[in-house]
Parts: sequence; C-alpha cells; structure tokens
Amino acid sequence: MNIRDMLISVLLHGGGLRESEPFHLYVSDVAIDPRNAKSALVRLYHPEQGKAPDDYVDPVARKVLDGDREEYLRVKWQMQPRNLVPGRFHAGWKDLKLTDGRAKYALVHWFPSYWGEVFLALFKIYITKVRSRHCAHPFLFVSQKEDVAGAPYTVDSFRQAHAKAVKRIGLVPGKAFGTTPHGHRHAYAQLMTDAGVRDEVIQAALHHKAPESQRVYKEPTADKVNSALHAAGNRLFKEESTKILQGMGL
Repeated sequence: MNIRDMLISVLLHGGGLRESEPFHLYVSDVAIDPRNAKSALVRLYHPEQGKAPDDYVDPVARKVLDGDREEYLRVKWQMQPRNLVPGRFHAGWKDLKLTDGRAKYALVHWFPSYWGEVFLALFKIYITKVRSRHCAHPFLFVSQKEDVAGAPYTVDSFRQAHAKAVKRIGLVPGKAFGTTPHGHRHAYAQLMTDAGVRDEVIQAALHHKAPESQRVYKEPTADKVNSALHAAGNRLFKEESTKILQGMGL
C-alpha cells in the first residue's frame, strides 16, 4: 500500500484540505488528539507566519526560539517556505480562517470523525516504516523514488499517483467527474450539507473567512440533481395517481 498517498487523500477527503495544503505539513504538526487517543490532531500552520516547532533551539542558550516558520526554514534548513519556492517543489497557499491567530494555524476537522482514527493508524505506519528520520527537512511527506528519495514530495507527483489510482478502480480522472484531488474537498462539504450541518460550521471546517466562499463547494453535482428530480418526479406521480384513484372511488 502507498501509505503516504493514502494519508494525503484522507486529509483531502476526511479533513477537507485543499490539494496543496498537506505539502506544507511538518512531522511535528501531527499529534494524538487529547479528546480521543485513537484519533489524530493535525495543525495546518501558515507556511511563513506560523509558529516554528519546538526543535528550533538556540544552540548556545539551549532555549526554544520564538520564531516563525520562514525564519526556522531559512536558519535551520537553508530552505524557503514552499509557497515561496518556484518550480516543482512549489505548493500553493490561500488565506485561511485560522483557529489560533497567535500561533497561526488552522485545525483539521475530521468528518465523519472516524477519518481522524484512520489517519492516525496510517501515520504511525508511515513514520516508523516509510519516512526516514534522516531527511534534511521537516516536511511530513517525502518522495520515495530512488533518485530523489527523502526530498519533499511534490504536488505534481501526487496528482499523477491520484489519477492512476482513480483509473485502477475503473473511474475516469477529471474535474467534471469529481475524481481529481480537489474533488475530495467538494465531497467533504457536500457530505456535511447532506448531513444537515449548519452553514457556519461548514464555513469553519473549510477554513473560509467569508460565508459566500463555501457556496461553490455545496453546489450539487449533475448526478445529484438528476437523482433528486427523479425522486421528486416519482413522489409527484404517486401523489397524482392517489388523487385520481380517490376521485374514481377506488
């Protein structure tokens, strides 16, 4: 099994993240949820302004430094945040509604909640069996190709792997079919809508600052429209049939 790509897919489908957002995660951004020891707590930090992890330590004073992630990457790893890097290692970033404005992170909200347990189970395997501790960077997801093993995993590589996986299960990759990586975010919002979750909760789960931003994610697919109209037509036919039969005294 490709544990890495499964983890990313769970973040998109069960956590509603945008396609590029998992590629900003550090290993230290995943923890055990104190409310449920079987579930993962994932913090999505701003790639530049987010609080640096606890291993950003002053080598002389041996104290944790109070810096941001841009500084942390530059000083400790001689790297830039991935939203600033041109080329294949680039990962986009949109302005999010943050859960913690001081540390600059947004919590991943699992829906349904069992996705948090699935993620943690896969994460434990990934950390112990797949990701080397000797990577020269803090990013969670790494390449496993022989010539670039250990380098940060790229968005393009995941897109290609996702398309191959879609084909393996007999579907066609494409935006119109909801089978691209971004389709998972739409499915996440649609599922909450179908479950009757309030709009303001969906807005918070999607990390949208403006209420109108979530509307596009809640628009029903063509198949869902056809299914709803078919069901409504059947109900109408039954109602009309009942009225006719009653009028005939039958």
